[in-house]
Amino acid sequence: MSIVTLTTEEARAINSLIRLAKKWPESLRLFSHAGALIVTKANRHGVQATVSYIEGIPNDGGDPGDDELDQHAGIEWPQT
Repeated sequence: MSIVTLTTEEARAINSLIRLAKKWPESLRLFSHAGALIVTKANRHGVQATVSYIEGIPNDGGDPGDDELDQHAGIEWPQT
């Protein structure tokens, strides 16, 4: 098993996303497109419409191949 060691800054960013997920409105969706995160909401006809672009968070909207993502790495969190 591979090991990934997180910095304090990385751990804080992850925990911030976890907190955000707990209060994220069900009416909004995140979509990864061309390197940006896009926030969408259904319009009056039920079609998702872009309401915001969030740049600066690296992301990938594709499905990774078996050799592109280690889903079983051991995670070392910083000591608090």
